[in-house]
Amino acid sequence: MEKAKVIKVIDGDTFEIQNGEASIRLEGLDAQELNTENGKLCKKRLTYLILGKVVEYEEVAHDAFARIVAQVYIDGISINNVMKRFIDKL
Repeated sequence: MEKAKVIKVIDGDTFEIQNGEASIRLEGLDAQELNTENGKLCKKRLTYLILGKVVEYEEVAHDAFARIVAQVYIDGISINNVMKRFIDKL
């Protein structure tokens, strides 16, 4: 697994890391677009969870936009699962 500090949250399922050029997208999630109220809530939640923190990530694939698709963890907690539960409740 790789480690990196999160420097920017793009939306509810994508963020940028400090030691890489690529963005990371959370595997298995499809947060609503930012022009929706739920999309804004998802970005706010992900920002609260990871911005400025060091995450561990396990690369699964790359998508059509050259983003890393990954499972992401903080202190052993799956951020993918936390966000999936959050999105499912909206």
